[in-house]
Amino acid sequence: ALFSTPIPQSEGKEDEPSDYKRRQRPAFCERLTTLLHRDFLELIRNHGIIGVRLAMYSMLALMVGLMYLDLGSKKDFESVNSRISVLFYIAAFMVFMSVAVLPFFIIQRDVFLKERLNRAYNVPEYAISKFLTSLPGVFSLALVTTILVVPLAKLNGFGIYLLTLFVSLLIAEGFMFLMAVLVPHYIVGIALAAGLFGFFMLCQGFFIVKSQIPPWFIWGYYIAFTTYSFRIFMHNELVPLWV
Repeated sequence: ALFSTPIPQSEGKEDEPSDYKRRQRPAFCERLTTLLHRDFLELIRNHGIIGVRLAMYSMLALMVGLMYLDLGSKKDFESVNSRISVLFYIAAFMVFMSVAVLPFFIIQRDVFLKERLNRAYNVPEYAISKFLTSLPGVFSLALVTTILVVPLAKLNGFGIYLLTLFVSLLIAEGFMFLMAVLVPHYIVGIALAAGLFGFFMLCQGFFIVKSQIPPWFIWGYYIAFTTYSFRIFMHNELVPLWV
């Protein structure tokens, strides 16, 4: 067998085995390419990572679009209030549903730890690979949601809406990846992430405006990334009404 045959060493070259191992290890780009290929295959084979989530987002976005059908053609107080509500729902709850990906990250964590200890690759190429392979799936979720909500409800700024939602979902995906590193079990991670997302919803300016948030909670307004997506949605939607 390969590992049962001793590697011959010359006298006075004690560091030769380590040099041999270092020469046999692939370069960074090769390791990254291999990880990208494996992660894309896993994304295709495991329908729960994107397929199930895509169906869930599609059904929910369709219900939202039909609930607020033709809302954009109305400018009365009730319609404007409804616009604010749907923008909050998309900015908060669609991002909240990213907790569904946490179990898949935690399952992959054991494989990463084993391969990392075996020096198959380092953390940077693993993180880059996960980020790049997540882009098509996250963009698909944002695109389907935008297509089913914006035209039906006749909201403003399709492109800005799509880009803002895409970035928000991408940040939420990264947040779930961080959570998978910190928690011992996915149940704990889902509970903790749900609590944090709930806190973000409370502080992002929909239930209570920024000027009325108590000083001991105002920091939550600034750290909640949903705050900024909600503000962009509001500006994109309401400013054209008064121009």
